[in-house]
Amino acid sequence: MTTPLRFAAQYIRMSTDKQDLSPSVQKQAIAAYAAARNVEIVASYEDEGRSGVHLKNRPALLKLLGDVTASKQFSAVLVYDVSRWGRFQDTDAAAYYEYHCRLHGAEVIYVAELFGAEPNPIAAMLKGMKRAMAAEYSRELASKCRAGQHVVIMRGFQIGALPPLGYRRCSVSADGQRRTVLDRGQRKLAVTDRIEWVLAPQAEVELVRRICHMYAVDGLSFTDIARLGRVEGWRAHDGGRITNRSIATLVRNEALIGNFAWGRRKSRRSIVACSPSRLEDCVPRIIDDATWARMQSRIAFEIEKRHIEGELVEKLRSALDKDPLLTMRDLRAHGLPGRHALRSRLGPWATCLERAGRSSAAHQGALLERARQHRDHAREFGHAMAHALRENGHRVFFGGAPLRPGLC
Repeated sequence: MTTPLRFAAQYIRMSTDKQDLSPSVQKQAIAAYAAARNVEIVASYEDEGRSGVHLKNRPALLKLLGDVTASKQFSAVLVYDVSRWGRFQDTDAAAYYEYHCRLHGAEVIYVAELFGAEPNPIAAMLKGMKRAMAAEYSRELASKCRAGQHVVIMRGFQIGALPPLGYRRCSVSADGQRRTVLDRGQRKLAVTDRIEWVLAPQAEVELVRRICHMYAVDGLSFTDIARLGRVEGWRAHDGGRITNRSIATLVRNEALIGNFAWGRRKSRRSIVACSPSRLEDCVPRIIDDATWARMQSRIAFEIEKRHIEGELVEKLRSALDKDPLLTMRDLRAHGLPGRHALRSRLGPWATCLERAGRSSAAHQGALLERARQHRDHAREFGHAMAHALRENGHRVFFGGAPLRPGLC
């Protein structure tokens, strides 16, 4: 016979902040279930506006799993249905977290499901089906959303984050009429509106052209350009400073030549496989093709250079693991370039050591200690040799200096 429940916790999740009735419906159903069985709810965990696909973005569920392990305040967790517990793409994940609670003395009860808390084959089969259906629902929804994004882009509109320096967002009505340019933090005038990128004020557009010219033609680095920007007081959309990182992002953005690309970077969290969406000549152009080509050529060269430097650093790190007292005279023995080539690519020897994860001061101290030990050993060897020669009747003079060939 099962022990009757006395204390329980409730877990509530809703996927978006627009589902206004979702929390109240879940709370009412859980409260009615608890009242009918004389169960007191002692804790409530809510993940509002959180996706059920990934656990790391659900702090309430993480706290619940931790509290189940740490304390014994409740003997059950009341959840509305299986999909509210999670739409994990791996259905074993949902079973694992449920078993984690049960293992520490807290049953997971779905109050709106046909099966109860009693473990039996029928309940296990239904739970497995429900978990698979919840996972498939999220996957299909993600596919539909991605297809909708592609259609919007192919119609010439822009989606995603704020536009780069030199552009502004413009709200466009359903019939294609431009309404107003939006400020930072301002939303579309209507839900059915779309967003188009338009050129920023002329001074900002000229600043973008100047930045591209300095990088592509003058050969300045991102750091040098950002330093000049601090001196001249350049400002981004939000009024903040223009950093070398924002400049590096700017010179890679295809909007500068009129193209819009979306979905080029594959997220590990993506649950659907999709190719990037790209539309050319849908954004006002700022720079010409020649400047763009020179910028991309320099970016590719610097990426290749960093790749080569990374390989050198990794080889140097491996050589130091094998020989912690490695010196520049021993570089070629470990398959590394000579001292001059290494210095030209990575910098001075102290910098090379720092990049390989070693302290140059500690390395130099270890080398000095080894040299001292060598001197002490040479002195002991010299005294021992002189003593042996004297015992054999030879006249030997040794002042304690390290012996050199031909001195005795």
